[in-house]
Amino acid sequence: MTSSSITYASVRAELDHPIEAVWARIGVFGGLEDWADGVSACSVDGKGVGAIRTVVRNGNSVQERLEAIDPVGHVLRYQILQPHPLPADAVHGNVILRPLGAGRTEMVWRSDARNFTVPPEALGARIEAFYAASIEGLRRLLGGG
Repeated sequence: MTSSSITYASVRAELDHPIEAVWARIGVFGGLEDWADGVSACSVDGKGVGAIRTVVRNGNSVQERLEAIDPVGHVLRYQILQPHPLPADAVHGNVILRPLGAGRTEMVWRSDARNFTVPPEALGARIEAFYAASIEGLRRLLGGG
């Protein structure tokens, strides 16, 4: 078991959309059913830090708590709450947007956790596939096939 928190998944993508347009989707902490891979429903209780979103993906439901949101720095951090099906503890997701100029945005979506019961790389490969497919869904939603 790994007891210290490590980054086990990270995907970077460039989107042909201005950061404001991308943040308009990411920064609401809801609406995942519009673009995230396999997500059929997403509801949010509360506003701002501490809000809880319930995400239904492939028939399974998890809850995530918004831990930090920075609309100026374009950063969002959330924790996946127990119980969840992931073989790790203290699971966090982070989305960071950076302007690239000429109306383009870099999006980095990464996760960290600790106390893995499987090799972190095995979980990471699965989560990175989800992130990559979801970013493609976001790209389609924003109008960039």
